[in-house]
Amino acid sequence: MSITIIGIGGASTKILSSLKQEKQNNKNRYIGFDSDKNIKALELDDYCMANEELFEGSGCFMDIFKGNLAIANSSKKIEEMLSDSQQILVLACLGGGIGSGALAHITDYLAISRKRYLVLVTTPADFEGLKRAKNAKESLDAIKYRTDNMLTFSMEDLNSKTDLGIKELFLAMDKKIEKCILELANGEFFK
Repeated sequence: MSITIIGIGGASTKILSSLKQEKQNNKNRYIGFDSDKNIKALELDDYCMANEELFEGSGCFMDIFKGNLAIANSSKKIEEMLSDSQQILVLACLGGGIGSGALAHITDYLAISRKRYLVLVTTPADFEGLKRAKNAKESLDAIKYRTDNMLTFSMEDLNSKTDLGIKELFLAMDKKIEKCILELANGEFFK
């Protein structure tokens, strides 16, 4: 049985592209949503780039309001990409504008459409700054009553348990998320 895995925001779409490139579990459908023009170069089955005129292909730069605007202007395309999917895994690395701003809209659509879904989120480490922490909190607050199907991965928890450098820390989190996605896609949740 295949599932659709959607990455929301730059970090999430890059993780999914990496999974698809590794040819692991390629029976699944990998799609992405971001405001950065680089999404076009990623290895995904489908993607939606937020309104290019609004962002000029350069991203939201941690602006959650722009993330909300992006999904509002792109919701029909997202719904079309998800329309044939009955089982969906949503990945959002919170803290940035798109990941944090678009998550509530996508979970609303999934709940209303009665699709089976699970949300995976990452929360930022303290060293990533107060703005990212605030964006993540706003996003989590916005969906806390919308879904009870959520797994949270904390960058701060991982950071406090390791002595990795920043680059290695992000790579370790990416690998942890990739492993979780593969286990969920092959496991009991979607059976």
